[in-house]
Amino acid sequence: MAGSVEELLDLLYTEIEEAKNAPLNNDRCVIERDRVLDMIDDVKAELPVEIKRAKDLVANRNDYIASAAWLGRDDEQPAPAGGGLRQAAGERGRHCAGGREEGG
Repeated sequence: MAGSVEELLDLLYTEIEEAKNAPLNNDRCVIERDRVLDMIDDVKAELPVEIKRAKDLVANRNDYIASAAWLGRDDEQPAPAGGGLRQAAGERGRHCAGGREEGG
């Protein structure tokens, strides 16, 4: 069973919600222990993957913001340390600024 943590938790919730009531007790239910434990194991396995994806997205967003801020600066200033997106944005900015005619 694979999927996002949210999907897995929805399945777990549905499993418990649709479980039959225990005899003479409306607050307790009967569930398939192995099935529910498997769902919890899947959540535990998927959670670090989703956290890593979220951290990568935040890092990419921060790079994007830093490169956008750098593009708004004077060309005399050095590019921020690092590479990847910031470096590519800086090179593109220098290229665009060099091809622009002054005046107007």
